[in-house]
Amino acid sequence: MMMEPRLYLPYVVGTESPIPFLFEKTAPYFANKYIITIHSQDGKTFGSNRISEIKTHNESVLDKILKFGISSINQFDLIHTGAGGRLHYHSAQLGTMRNRNAKHIHTFRVDIDPERWNPEIRRRTAEMADVVTAVSEHTARTAEREFGISPKVIYNGVDLNEFAPDRGPSKVLEDLGINEPVFLFVGAFHTRKRPLDFVKVASRVPDASFVMAGDGPQFDTAKRRAESIDNLYLLGRVEKSKLPPIYAEASGFIFPSTQEGCPNVVLESLASGTPVLGYEATSMPELVETGRTGELVEPEDIDRLVGAVNRLLETDIESMGLKAREYAVENHRFKHIANQYLEVYEDVLTQE
Repeated sequence: MMMEPRLYLPYVVGTESPIPFLFEKTAPYFANKYIITIHSQDGKTFGSNRISEIKTHNESVLDKILKFGISSINQFDLIHTGAGGRLHYHSAQLGTMRNRNAKHIHTFRVDIDPERWNPEIRRRTAEMADVVTAVSEHTARTAEREFGISPKVIYNGVDLNEFAPDRGPSKVLEDLGINEPVFLFVGAFHTRKRPLDFVKVASRVPDASFVMAGDGPQFDTAKRRAESIDNLYLLGRVEKSKLPPIYAEASGFIFPSTQEGCPNVVLESLASGTPVLGYEATSMPELVETGRTGELVEPEDIDRLVGAVNRLLETDIESMGLKAREYAVENHRFKHIANQYLEVYEDVLTQE
């Protein structure tokens, strides 16, 4: 009797980190065909005898590298990495050295940009892989440009039950005394996500409220600027469980990022029936259709972004929101994403 294939997913699920979250939601579908080993924060995320969980919580970077390394040398048939760091590089290296027949799938989850991140470890991890995927067409093109690799595109998924139009009203917004219309930013306050562009827009649209959830290097700068903008509210980091009602109540989601992969926050907004505004850059044109589910403008053009906000206020937001939800349902179900990865797994296992 043939043993069932074993799959190692070197991720720590049970956290709010967006990359492991994808595998938290897809692993149960994989478990129908594979015996899975994965790391989890409490060791009790799945409760399935087909998913072995290695408790991994609050370890130092060195301890985590050792734990992942030790885990990877078991007799796995498949290892699926999906980050650019040494943690996944060493996991794939050790796993395939230990078992020469093991197959390695690697996924690019953010655009390759040699000016921002040293791409060497990403290149080396991808070159070890039997199959390479990417979470957007744009991310795939950057990998092809930098490394000569042509990944298969499989987008990210979104929890359509958690993020839905009927999840409002938001107690967070109610406690702040915020009235509609509300425009939202959710994400890390990093330069590439352009949170300060959101601040500039808020200062120029006094007839709406603007809410920012998240933290990061540019948070203090945004906070200082917000002191002189009466309609701008900075929430800091917000628990993921509190976000769905905020998304659902917002009139629009503004995400002026210029470097992404397939941003979960955009999918969460669309699933919530909230139109998305942003720049025509990175993977955004693949996710947002101007005039149907939102509007994209020339990158870093604040005038046009302000114009997009004002146009949305004059649009049938409810109708656009329904189309946004429809798009998310048709394209980003976790079951749909899992089935695409399962096809990749099946194909790579049959390779000689």
